[in-house]
Amino acid sequence: MRQGALITGVLQGGPASAAGIQPGDVVTRVGDRDVADSRQLVDAITAVKPGDEVVLGVQRRQQRLELRLRVAQRPAARMPREP
Repeated sequence: MRQGALITGVLQGGPASAAGIQPGDVVTRVGDRDVADSRQLVDAITAVKPGDEVVLGVQRRQQRLELRLRVAQRPAARMPREP
């Protein structure tokens, strides 16, 4: 398998789901940037402004796909409430 970021889960109703990304897909490119691992995937996606669209190169089994993703604002991390 080529290098890339393995997708292990997709939030239903989120941008990845809307783009057609499925668990088991391997993202190999974001726009014109190659992706070798999950860290590079996060870096490439965060470089795109929320609301902009980017084409992802995806390997799904033996098939190469190009999927359009509309980037959304990443939710803020929730801090646990103190008892």
